[in-house]
Amino acid sequence: MDLGIAGKWALVGGASKGLGWGCARALALEGVNVVMVARGAEVLNKAVDDLRAETGGRVQLIAVAQDITTAAGRDAIWNVAGGPGKNYDIVVTNAGGRTRDLVVAAQRHGLHCRASALGDDGD
Repeated sequence: MDLGIAGKWALVGGASKGLGWGCARALALEGVNVVMVARGAEVLNKAVDDLRAETGGRVQLIAVAQDITTAAGRDAIWNVAGGPGKNYDIVVTNAGGRTRDLVVAAQRHGLHCRASALGDDGD
């Protein structure tokens, strides 16, 4: 399937396993460059290496071992070397806990996002 998103940049939180890994993989297989974020560096780096092997190096995959629910973690994703800066086309928050702060930070950096979180009470 060609979704017409090849060459775009995506940020995927919780990207080392589960739903985040699935989203990162699906995007990369569509030709999207992906900044993959997770807290655990070892598992994240293995996930990036596995995906790099699967895609044959056709896309850029960047690992950022940070907790994006923190201010320092959010700053790291905007400033990652080789990444798009604030010019992400696709954002998949998928981080454990509250993601509203990430969406607010994304909007401050010029990204236009729509987000919903099941169970987020809006505090």
